[in-house]
Amino acid sequence: MEQEEYNKKFARRFVIVSLLICLILFYSTLSIFLDGFLGAIILYVLFRPLMLRLVEVKKWKKGLAATTILIISFLSFLFQYILLDHLSFQGST
Repeated sequence: MEQEEYNKKFARRFVIVSLLICLILFYSTLSIFLDGFLGAIILYVLFRPLMLRLVEVKKWKKGLAATTILIISFLSFLFQYILLDHLSFQGST
């Protein structure tokens, strides 16, 4: 009876340690993509109300609304980089 309990405890500990090792390897391997994943979550949270408004209130198709939001976000980021580039070169000349 005591041997059976020891085997169960050993099996539980082995599973927990194996999971921890897998999580550490998973994190170390995919930590490169963590910034992009967090950025995607932030953009989702920021643009979700706009998506809901376009789809539910304005009755747009989901694909058209998503494409419009992608274009708006791309242009807004592009505008910021162009402005930053223009200001940095303007100050150096």
